[in-house]
Amino acid sequence: MPITTTTAEATNHTALLAALDAIVNEAVANHDDACADLARSNQEVTNVEALAAGLSREEIALDPESVSQVQALVEPFQQRAMAAEQRLASCEALKAQAEQAKQVVVAKHQMMKEAHDANPEAAQKAYYEGD
Repeated sequence: MPITTTTAEATNHTALLAALDAIVNEAVANHDDACADLARSNQEVTNVEALAAGLSREEIALDPESVSQVQALVEPFQQRAMAAEQRLASCEALKAQAEQAKQVVVAKHQMMKEAHDANPEAAQKAYYEGD
């Protein structure tokens, strides 16, 4: 899924909600990508660990240096899996914060709209009414 970051200026409440929706959608897409990346990383660790373990069996009779080189691959794959876990945690936090920001903006807008509707002369309403 292509992701585009929203950088547009919000000149009214409708534009602000559209920008927040785009941010939430991007956060969800990033979260989905991070979940898939973590699953791939964990599978890669399992595969490389199994490969290294299989090569160290005596019946294969592979030279120790070759076995050592393959076993050395396990650590970078484990580091990649840890990085994927950190990315997922970051994406989860961003997604939650983006959703919360939208909820707060919507709730605040509703409260302000009700106050403005009760006293139409109190403030300029163009921002809350859209273009």
